[in-house]
Amino acid sequence: MASRRTKEFLQTEAAAWLADGVIEKRTHETLSERYAFTEFGFAGALRYIGIIGGLLAFFGIVGGIAAMTGSAFIGALVTGGIGYAAVKWGLRLAEDLQERYSTSSKIVVTLGVYLCGGGVAILLDSMGVKGSAAMHATFAVCLPAAFYLAYKSRNAYLLLLSVLTLFHWIGSWDGMLGRSTYAFGVQDPRLMWPAALAAVGVGVYHETDLYPETGRFYKVWQAVGLIYFNMSLLILSSFSGGDGMTMGWVALFTLACIAQIVAADHLQNGLIRGFGVTFLCINIFTRYHELFWKAMDVGTFLLAGGAGLLAFSGGLHYYLRYVSARRPS
Repeated sequence: MASRRTKEFLQTEAAAWLADGVIEKRTHETLSERYAFTEFGFAGALRYIGIIGGLLAFFGIVGGIAAMTGSAFIGALVTGGIGYAAVKWGLRLAEDLQERYSTSSKIVVTLGVYLCGGGVAILLDSMGVKGSAAMHATFAVCLPAAFYLAYKSRNAYLLLLSVLTLFHWIGSWDGMLGRSTYAFGVQDPRLMWPAALAAVGVGVYHETDLYPETGRFYKVWQAVGLIYFNMSLLILSSFSGGDGMTMGWVALFTLACIAQIVAADHLQNGLIRGFGVTFLCINIFTRYHELFWKAMDVGTFLLAGGAGLLAFSGGLHYYLRYVSARRPS
C-alpha cells in the first residue's frame, strides 16, 4: 500500500497527465480514486470500533448457538466454516484494483485463518486428541495454509503472525508476569538459534532474489529471525546450565554479532546492522557486568564501563568509515 506522500505525488502527476492530454478523463478519475488519501480521524476510529463490536457480537451469537447444541463437533464446524468464509471474503476484498480495502482485507484474512485454526483445535479435542498432540497437529495443519495465504494475499501481517507462531511451535513463549513485568523465554535455545538463523537466511533470499514480488516480506523474516537468533545466543552465553561451555557460547555470540555487522555492510542492510550493533553492546555489557560488578563500587563500575563503550563505539565508527572509503564506487 502506497504511503500518503506517494499518493500525493501520483495525484499531482495524474492531474498533469490529464492537462497534457496523456490520459483521458476517465483514467484520471480512476487514478484519483485509487490514490485518494484521507485522514483516519475520530470518525475512522468510531467506524472501526463499531466494526469490531459487530464482529464480537456476531461471534458471541454463533458461540451461543454452538454451546446450546452441546456438541464440540458442531462448534468446530461452525468456527471453521466462519473462518473459511472470512478467508474467502478477505481475499476477494484484496483483489480490488483501487485498493479500497487494502487494510481491512488483511485483517479479515488473518482473522479467518485463526478461526480455522481454532476450528481444527476444537475438532481434535472432540476426537480425543489432547494436550501437546493436539497443538502439534493443529500447527501442522494450519501453518502451511497460513503461509500459503500470506503469500497469496501479500499479507505481511499474516506472515508475521505465522512466523511468530512457527517459533512458538519450535519452543518460545512470552507473557505478562504481573506488575508490568514482561517475560520472554525459549524452551531450547540450542534448537532455536539455528532455526532462527535459517529464518534470517530466508529473509535475505527474499530481499535479494524475490523482491519486489514479495514486497516487504523480507523484513518480517529478518526481524523475527534476528530477535530469536540473538536472544537464544544471549541466553546460552549467560546460562549454560553448568556444562562448562559458557566461554564457547560467549565466543559464538560475539562472532555472530560481528558477522551481522559485516554481513549488513556487504548487503547494505540497516536492519541487520542495527541488530548486530545492539546485541554486541548488550554482549559487552553483560560480560563486563559478570566480571567486574562484584569487584568495583557502583561509581567506578559505571565510569569504567561508559568509557570503555565510548572507546569501542569510536573505534567501530572509524572502522566503518575506513571500510566505506575502500569500497569501490
